[in-house]
Amino acid sequence: MPSPRKRIGFLPSEEVHDIIDKICRANEFSQSKVTGLLVEEALRSRGILSESLDSKINDKLDLENSYFDNLCHIAHNVQIGRNSAFAAMSGIAGSTKIGNNVLAGGQVGIAGHLCIGDNVQIAAKSGVFNDLDDKQTVMGNPAINKYNYIKAYKKTYGKK
Repeated sequence: MPSPRKRIGFLPSEEVHDIIDKICRANEFSQSKVTGLLVEEALRSRGILSESLDSKINDKLDLENSYFDNLCHIAHNVQIGRNSAFAAMSGIAGSTKIGNNVLAGGQVGIAGHLCIGDNVQIAAKSGVFNDLDDKQTVMGNPAINKYNYIKAYKKTYGKK
């Protein structure tokens, strides 16, 4: 009997769904967690994956006391330190290293392969395209030092 589910891409058979449901009920796991564990085990048994995905993720992300608002995107190989906060709709491109105590406002974009130091503040809607040293506060697109940004803004839009 064909499956009543609409097939988009690959969907496992009804028998596999039943097995996943049984594992979920027995262990009180979500279906996505069970599916992820099964995929991880299959990759490990074929020698493609040598260690747990959790340990790989935890090596790069030390997220103690860190906060990510909704719709934040973190790409591959990103390393993030402790006590950091990213407001909604922020994006971090691949292979970026972010230090401890970093605050980023909403809609911040951080380009790939950058190093962001400790205690850095990035104002909302800023675009970071260069490495940032420790204890910097930046704003604008491209993101520059806060005081230089304010000076340029006043020169351009200030009283005439």
